Amino acid sequence: MGRKRTQENADLPQGFYRKSCKKSASGFAFQMINPFYCIVGGLKSDKKVISLGSNFDRALQKYNKVQEGVHAWNKANPGSVITSSGLVIPPPAYIKVPLSTVVTCKSSLKVRDLVAFTKNKQRIHKSHGSISPTTEKNYLVQLNKIEAWWGESPANLISSANIQAHINQLLEKESYRTAKELRSMYSKMLKACYTEGLVSFPFNPVEHTEPVKVPVKRSRISERVFKLILSTLEKKPFLKSVIELATTTALRITDLCLIRIAKGEDWDERVKHFEQNASYRAQASQSFQSRVDLAPYSYVDQDKGELVIYQQKTRHVVKLKLSHRVNKDLPSLGEIIMDLLKQVTIDSTFLLKEPASKENKPISPEKLSKTLTALVHKEIKLDWLNSKAPTFAELRPLGRNLLQEFETELGSSPAKCNSNNRITQSSTIQEIATNAPVVSTSSDMLGHKNMKPMYAYLQKRDLTLQESQGF
Repeated sequence: MGRKRTQENADLPQGFYRKSCKKSASGFAFQMINPFYCIVGGLKSDKKVISLGSNFDRALQKYNKVQEGVHAWNKANPGSVITSSGLVIPPPAYIKVPLSTVVTCKSSLKVRDLVAFTKNKQRIHKSHGSISPTTEKNYLVQLNKIEAWWGESPANLISSANIQAHINQLLEKESYRTAKELRSMYSKMLKACYTEGLVSFPFNPVEHTEPVKVPVKRSRISERVFKLILSTLEKKPFLKSVIELATTTALRITDLCLIRIAKGEDWDERVKHFEQNASYRAQASQSFQSRVDLAPYSYVDQDKGELVIYQQKTRHVVKLKLSHRVNKDLPSLGEIIMDLLKQVTIDSTFLLKEPASKENKPISPEKLSKTLTALVHKEIKLDWLNSKAPTFAELRPLGRNLLQEFETELGSSPAKCNSNNRITQSSTIQEIATNAPVVSTSSDMLGHKNMKPMYAYLQKRDLTLQESQGF
């Protein structure tokens, strides 16, 4: 027999518990023993206990839904998975909870109807500037895959097992990233259709499919490799200065290419439209040239000795002092900018203009990235992880990590600031530019809204292994 229940839990259903919780306003929260623990394919089968929240009524509803899943599981017949072509595919090696099967509002509704509805929603989001043209294009690719897989199948055949069979088809080809994007698209499609009342389900079927893990296929740039890269660029001063600038500022490559020598008269107007007009933002994000023509940009403020940075992805405004440096062996930001200005032979508004070019336009991110990749492949002969050399994007986490090590070496860290500086209804454009925080610490350098994506981005994936092998 199990332990006798405490008095505070005596009146609760079997397997349903109340526990103390300091984070909850009421001082306690609810949980339940997971009936699917260690059952392959079951709900959160890797967890002994399922958290149900601090609201008793909602916790009880979640508990009852899980119990319904238990009853459905006991009656389940796994059977086979039938595709639109009529072929019988062996079911996955685990049984899915039949409760996760989609129940449609109309028996005549087909999967392609759900796909068509989702495509239309994405077009609306694009027109409002909620998603970029590139994101919409990627969504459409995955939606077309879903439509081709299901054909004329009715929507009520959508289940966790059938979705998993589709994902497994890509996993067998080792298309891990595509499989991850497809799983995400299934979830987005079903959520959108559920919101509009086209389908109904107790649990999103995607929640009961196996998460896709994408194996690491590219190398990080260690400090040693970074020094090797710089040493090969002694006869290419422009590219060397660009790489030093990318590492010192830790900017995304598009923001880096758009840096201007000074603030233009149109800067305030660009920021205003980009922040407040979704259609303008979508138009400005269509291509690199449209960003050059319409989007806000970073610029050098010589009078105040600062680089004012507008991060287009997060729409944050921050500043870097021209005295800023990430390593004692690297020049300061101001010195790097002066080196770049000396190499510009004609009048230009852009800091990263190719010296040989006679046109007043910046180097494109695509060309810059390909130039560095080609250089690394040609000049640095190392046994890269999975034969994939580092890309230009790796300079961004490298710069932040170098600064963190530099802070440790100095034994002190500058005061932290809030780099989440977005335009608000009560702020003028001039106030945002004037009051933008000066980024001085490694934790503020990347400009993420919260810490989680930053730490995920900065993981030194296999870097220890790389360095142990001599690079």
